[in-house]
Amino acid sequence: MIRRLLIAAALFLGLLAPAQAQFADQASYAGTGAGTANAQTITLNNVGAYTQIVGVLVKYVPGATNTGSATISVNGIGGITVKKPSPGGFVNLSGGELVTGQTVVVMYDGTNFDLLSVVSTTVGASNLATSALSSIGTPTNLQINAAVGSNQLTVTLCTTNSGSNTCNAPTAANPVLVGFRDTTAANGDPVIISQQATLAITALSTSSFGCVTATTCRLWVVGINNAGTMALCLFNALSGTNIAPINEAANQTSASGTTGGTSAQTYYCSTSAVTSKAIRILGYVEATWLSGTGWSTTPSLVQIFGPGIKKPGDVVQDLVTAGTSASPSQSITPTSAANLVRLSAAMNCGSGTANNADTVTFKRASTTLVTETIGGPAGSTSTTAAVTGYLDAPATTSSTAYSIAVSGSGGCSGTVHGSMVEVQEIMSSLESANDNVSLRMVG
Repeated sequence: MIRRLLIAAALFLGLLAPAQAQFADQASYAGTGAGTANAQTITLNNVGAYTQIVGVLVKYVPGATNTGSATISVNGIGGITVKKPSPGGFVNLSGGELVTGQTVVVMYDGTNFDLLSVVSTTVGASNLATSALSSIGTPTNLQINAAVGSNQLTVTLCTTNSGSNTCNAPTAANPVLVGFRDTTAANGDPVIISQQATLAITALSTSSFGCVTATTCRLWVVGINNAGTMALCLFNALSGTNIAPINEAANQTSASGTTGGTSAQTYYCSTSAVTSKAIRILGYVEATWLSGTGWSTTPSLVQIFGPGIKKPGDVVQDLVTAGTSASPSQSITPTSAANLVRLSAAMNCGSGTANNADTVTFKRASTTLVTETIGGPAGSTSTTAAVTGYLDAPATTSSTAYSIAVSGSGGCSGTVHGSMVEVQEIMSSLESANDNVSLRMVG
């Protein structure tokens, strides 16, 4: 009864419109805000001091999206810091909480405006900067785009907020977060770089990175921490059958220039040469360079790095055939034409001829990869042959058969006691002691 009398009195005095009389809390709706992204302003009737709205829920529609810590000023009284809840209490905004066109609710608690509304169903990358998700090594909010034009190759770091292959530049409100190791070897803390602007590297048509002409080449996309500013680098790990590792646990040095180069196993970056800086693998691009032309075809594969993606040194697949065949064979279908195949084989058989000299041949399909002549033990009619550590570059994604055979005066004409062929697809380098090992025979 008393509330009705008060509302009637307010109507009589002209203080409330009829709709406001029915919904009295409409008086705390401030409409669309103004000001700047991080210093927003609103107009609220009958407010001359903040003490008058302690505990009042104030609603308004931001006219701009904040990019960091923000304030709200009511009726020009003065900017009040906006805080948001967190597990450790209320904290300053970090960007993207006050979104253009999305109504927010704040309450003045006597010191700050507390943000009480949920303004987005997604968590912006900037809000992950201090969380475990951004410090375990997987870049956050990352997309890589690769394109060719005028026989040049351009690789660009983008954000994933577009939900498509569209390349959107990172911003303060929507950054790409990349975690690096500390440049100081004795420190074990992660260093997070928030990339908030366009970042790209363009390789000239003459920048081959040591790629073999007309052959699929994998260029690793690597971020390098240049004193708190990230640069984008490209790195071809393959030189012949020798593949260099990309060691994120050690600081690396880049070459001069910003448009690529002609050497394999060299970091070429979007900034001038840097020395002893921390790096992070971001992904890789598979493309084809043509001598005399350059980068003229669209990259066949763009892959961002993350869990389940093989790093340099990893075995992609391992296939083995074993038994008593005199000419054992094992087929493998490489997942990428940029990968190598590591071969191992062994055979133990009776030749039927004492002191024989036999030839062991290792083939890829009908192509002879390597041969070696061996002699059986004196007075013996048995031959033992072993092939280990041979690296092949088939440059194909088609099924390919590898085999071993023994021929000569005995030619394994006797009993085959055992034979084996093993093929491994290698994503990148082996240990240095095993790199580019030639054929070795025992027997």
